Amino acid sequence: MPGGIGFYLASVPYAIYLLNPMEEVDIQVLWPIRIEVRDQVIIVRTFVLERDPANYSGRPSIKSVREVDEKKISQDLISLGLYPLDINKGVKALWSSKYMDAFRSSFKKSHSTSTEVMDGEIGLRENAPEVFEELTSKPLFNTHFRTDSSIENSTGIFQINATIGKIGFTSYTEHSGDTDAVIEAILKDNS
Repeated sequence: MPGGIGFYLASVPYAIYLLNPMEEVDIQVLWPIRIEVRDQVIIVRTFVLERDPANYSGRPSIKSVREVDEKKISQDLISLGLYPLDINKGVKALWSSKYMDAFRSSFKKSHSTSTEVMDGEIGLRENAPEVFEELTSKPLFNTHFRTDSSIENSTGIFQINATIGKIGFTSYTEHSGDTDAVIEAILKDNS
């Protein structure tokens, strides 16, 4: 499969149910999507679309419905035979290297899923080493990380569901390439 990067603006239909007066309005929202094809990996990056449809109309709304979202894209890719990449190995290598630390983690135990939440968002690796050690051998689900303050990276807090290969950055970064650096570091140690 040839490599490359493509940037797309998808037109996403949005049905908004407005008040004062009550009416249904259909709008098209442009959604930026970046698709990067590598030898064995396809990286799909999307931006979260506006969640409050009142921002499109200036009127209060009761409901909004869109036909396409991040979950739908994932389902469509799976139906094409493109499965999510388990990035547990890369995430745990980066976590062990002290690049980042988690303050909340959901993980798979033998017959259940458990969540560990640290007080005051302090890191698990540094403040609960016995829990961190247990997590190094468990599949990680929704885990909240913060990069180490000594690393020049403005990603701040982000979420990773390593088992399904999903990384979510909660805000835009101050420097271009900061989110790319996190993704590259995870993929580098994931092989």
